[in-house]
Amino acid sequence: MSGSFAVSLGVALSLRDATAESIHKSFSMLQVNISKTFIAAGLMIGLFGWMESSFQSASALQFRATGRKLPGRRVGAGTRAFVSPRLEAPRTRGTLPAPRLPGRRQGAGSRGPSSTECLPANSGPLVALLPATNLGLTTAAYPQFFWSLPASNAFLVEFALYDVDAKQVNRNLIYKTTFSITGEAGIASLNLPTDVNLPPLKSGQDYRWSVSLICNPGDRTQDVTVNGWVQRVTLSSTVNQQLKQADPRDRPAVYAQNGIWFNTIETLLDQRCDRPRDAALAASWSELMKSVELEAIANRPLICVKDKG
Repeated sequence: MSGSFAVSLGVALSLRDATAESIHKSFSMLQVNISKTFIAAGLMIGLFGWMESSFQSASALQFRATGRKLPGRRVGAGTRAFVSPRLEAPRTRGTLPAPRLPGRRQGAGSRGPSSTECLPANSGPLVALLPATNLGLTTAAYPQFFWSLPASNAFLVEFALYDVDAKQVNRNLIYKTTFSITGEAGIASLNLPTDVNLPPLKSGQDYRWSVSLICNPGDRTQDVTVNGWVQRVTLSSTVNQQLKQADPRDRPAVYAQNGIWFNTIETLLDQRCDRPRDAALAASWSELMKSVELEAIANRPLICVKDKG
């Protein structure tokens, strides 16, 4: 009897040990499976995050304005002579958001009798392509300027560039040109020429620029005019490195994230002119216009000029 009990006890102990070992192995396998699950989940989250960031870089483009806001009007109205700007709020520098200054950013434009009106009904405004600060930064010594033309009965446009003093009160005309247009709506541009004894833009200095639809060459008070500011800056070594490492399609986003407006517009529109049917580039353009509150002109056609010389 005692022998049988010993055998039974031994069997029971063996079963206990086997059960404990089995439980231990099961628990270890469970730990491994849980670890694998978390690793897999982490990989999936990282993959989705990479896919999302890649998608955003290809299709979404938002401009981050830096610095300060200067007085100006980027959406045209019927204008008169140049009015010297007066600052109505402290200027801010750096990356702090600039306060909005009072001013009319949109207007109806110059209109006359229905048969000769400059801007027909529902033609939309003339718009200077600028962020809401009215100031665009550029790295170029001779930058390219952009504006949105409405359908009009005007056949001439005047572009002017002014050098101003430190208080932005006194101006000095340094370049002016007049050229013909077709009267059709579209995103137009002009490159500052390098062959007319025009000095390069000085870094850190503000310049005033304007675009006028000449509605009546005999009465320039009927012009529709927009104006804004440009300042040349030097890129930091960090931004230069970002541009070198970026895919060409992502360079507009690099410029936009660093507040370099004119480079953003130029690089993106160059890509759109090269690939006019690229849906991702069109989406980036719409997103950029929306980010600076210019979505109303996002669908206007591009007037592409192959030779910018």
